[in-house]
Amino acid sequence: MTPEKRLEIEEKAVTMLRTVYDPEIPVDIYSLGLIYKIDVDDEGILHVDMTLTAPNCPAADFLVEDARIKLESIDGVNGVDIKVVFEPEWNKDMMSEEAKLELGFLWPGKTHISYPTFILAPATYRMPRLMNVS
Repeated sequence: MTPEKRLEIEEKAVTMLRTVYDPEIPVDIYSLGLIYKIDVDDEGILHVDMTLTAPNCPAADFLVEDARIKLESIDGVNGVDIKVVFEPEWNKDMMSEEAKLELGFLWPGKTHISYPTFILAPATYRMPRLMNVS
């Protein structure tokens, strides 16, 4: 397989993985950072290492099977080998900026969230009165 064909298949794999969604999270598994490796061997077998947001994810079987079905539909792919791995352990820093924004971890134009404390206070919170010192 030529390097160009391999690259084409890998790009199509990314496109297809962007259509696989966890039923409980409105972000695709690629943007969530769940895909660790995409590789095509000389026989056209697509090898994918992926993880889950949690080891006991109830949607694990669904996600793997949905990914497999979509990846098998790519021209030039003769088989799909998906391995679910847990090293390195997934964390929210692995998400794309778009995923963080979609899930509320970022504000537009900011690289991190920095809430003023008064926003986090309950609605019934009253600012303390300043003592008059004279």
